[in-house]
Amino acid sequence: MQQNYQKVMQAMDIKKEQTQSSVNSSSQQKLVGFMGEVKKELGRIEWTSQEELKAYTKIVVACMFAFGFSIYVIDLVIRGCLGGMNLFIKLLTG
Repeated sequence: MQQNYQKVMQAMDIKKEQTQSSVNSSSQQKLVGFMGEVKKELGRIEWTSQEELKAYTKIVVACMFAFGFSIYVIDLVIRGCLGGMNLFIKLLTG
């Protein structure tokens, strides 16, 4: 009985090793295939030229400064309005 158990366990170990080796090689083949397709797709991309990239960067930086400046101006207007309201209330209440 012990011998049968050992034979079954050895057979299971052999089957397990075969399965693992086939899974590893299959996984490696899939990975290599995937990386090849990624490389092909990257070759198909139409990248922006250096001149376009510089122009777009300047546009983004200018828009960011304009947006920041507009927020600053709005803040000054709100502060002025609140200061004026505060002064008006102090004049009314004494």
